[in-house]
Amino acid sequence: LFGGYINGWGTCSFGNYSLSPQNCGFSAAGGFETCNDRFDFENCEKIVMLGVNPAWSAFGMPINILKAAHDAGATFVGIDPVYNETYSLLDADWIPLYPGSDTAFLLGLAHSLIVQDDNGSLIDWDFLDKAVLGFDADHMPEGVDEKDNFMDYVLGTYDGQPKDAEWASRHCGASADRIMALAKEIGKDNKVALLTSWAPARTNNSDNLPQLFMIIGAMTGHMGKS
Repeated sequence: LFGGYINGWGTCSFGNYSLSPQNCGFSAAGGFETCNDRFDFENCEKIVMLGVNPAWSAFGMPINILKAAHDAGATFVGIDPVYNETYSLLDADWIPLYPGSDTAFLLGLAHSLIVQDDNGSLIDWDFLDKAVLGFDADHMPEGVDEKDNFMDYVLGTYDGQPKDAEWASRHCGASADRIMALAKEIGKDNKVALLTSWAPARTNNSDNLPQLFMIIGAMTGHMGKS
């Protein structure tokens, strides 16, 4: 009755975190409700940060919590095109990537976890069996082609292109050796926190990044553990 108008769609703040994660049973809109208590960071041996810079911009004072973890002995890895203030403060091992190549990097990391897993040394298969749909052909949602499972995609079973560390390196710039080594560092028996921010999903073609980051956490079984 009043004529047309221009409405907004989506959000440039959350990026693709505003779309699919909650459909997978993972709420990303509020930040810390999907993490362990922040004081539990002090129990970490390693904290891996993908596109994170709370020393520059964050709700509250998370950098204080991360600094406390650093002082308690945790080591840090920063995955980012930019060596930022947070990585400098925390003496992080910086893995530089080409901008917008996070998905390729994480696919290579997933492949490295699979091929280096020695009888469950890196992957928490029990967690995947109990809590995850779609990871392999035996755990597909009803009515979905089993060939569409994640593991066969990563291994290149049907498309002939393994998403291995060498493939990832060509797309993201990180060395294949560093990708393979990081897979071992985040294995299920290590006390690891995997952190990202909304920023990496604020770009075109990042639709699968939120799910892919969650898959890495599920593969290594670091959800719900101290």
